[in-house]
Amino acid sequence: MNYFFRRVLKSHTACCSFIALLITMPSGMVLGAEHTAEAGAQADEHRHFDARVDFNRGFRLRPRATNLQAITALTRQVPNLAVTYDDTTGAVRSLSNHTGYLTAAKRRQDVLAIALDYVKANLPSLGLQPEDLKDYEITDQVYSKVTGATHIYLRQRHQGLPVFNGQLHVNVNRDGRVISINNAFMPGLASAVTTARAATARPRVDLPTAVMSAAQHLGMPLDRSPRTLRSARSLQDVTSVDPSGISLAPIEGRLMWLPVRQGVVRLVWNFQIHTLDEDRIYNFTVDT
Repeated sequence: MNYFFRRVLKSHTACCSFIALLITMPSGMVLGAEHTAEAGAQADEHRHFDARVDFNRGFRLRPRATNLQAITALTRQVPNLAVTYDDTTGAVRSLSNHTGYLTAAKRRQDVLAIALDYVKANLPSLGLQPEDLKDYEITDQVYSKVTGATHIYLRQRHQGLPVFNGQLHVNVNRDGRVISINNAFMPGLASAVTTARAATARPRVDLPTAVMSAAQHLGMPLDRSPRTLRSARSLQDVTSVDPSGISLAPIEGRLMWLPVRQGVVRLVWNFQIHTLDEDRIYNFTVDT
């Protein structure tokens, strides 16, 4: 099966760059829309495209019974609880309170500890399992002088590799009250990776081959496989290849996990291509 995901965004630069997101199988076959830039309303139609929407069309996963039970219990504590769900995973996408906060004030406690404690204590309410929080990193902690709130960002990982857009975002106010949570962690990630036969996180396709596939997709096929400039010493390190003939900057690739739907995840190469005409930046994710 082939997956093709693409997202095109306008850049803040004068040259009007674009970002595309692609997944293919090793054969290089792709499913998706054209990458060409178009003017006016037509361009806007193609700015945000993700083929997972089509792949998952008609697919709706109901939350687990344990998740619903936990939400029911939480509603007794927070009567005006607001909940949204992710149809592709069944997990909770957001938690908030229509008229207040999720917790009482904790003025003398560390904000990060407040956020992490709340997440760990409410994994069932989020539709997550303890294993889903075994490997994560804190990517940012932003304090707002205007509101006094602190915004904490966690990124999900497995075997040391990050999950593409696998972010859990917790907002805590100046009094130590949890305001809301936005959850994009993949529930049951470890078992999904095992099902994908990628339990050892070893890519079957190397970065030069992935770049050749991307170049072919862009209509700029390369005569030879790009030369590796720097090999990764571990799976978590960056691999870089020669950009000759396709990119202005060296192409640096990282291995990541890409969630597709519940139970379906892919090991992918993620890298950027800066086109030689300085007109576009493509962010590729190629199935390994």
